[in-house]
Amino acid sequence: MSSCELSRVFDVEQKTAWYFKMKVQEAMKSSEKYPIAGRIEVDEFVVGQKKQGNQGRAKGGRKIIIVGLEKVKRNRALGRAYGRCINGYSAEDFAPFFDRHN
Repeated sequence: MSSCELSRVFDVEQKTAWYFKMKVQEAMKSSEKYPIAGRIEVDEFVVGQKKQGNQGRAKGGRKIIIVGLEKVKRNRALGRAYGRCINGYSAEDFAPFFDRHN
């Protein structure tokens, strides 16, 4: 959500919304110092525009591939989760992300 949209929703100045957004993002930022082990669920998704005639993972427009992994606890509650933009769907593209959280 942009700071302009936040300012409209919460009826505050855009500058105030921007500072608030930066503080929230900093608080949510992970140190990435915690390895993930045990049962892990992994998925990837694509964000971007459709290009007429292309479906699914087809390259078209500007698409960004995002991979995410999360630790699943015994009670099916979610634990720590990480996400990262990657360049492609090959093992070489996924490996650095997994190695970082191993």
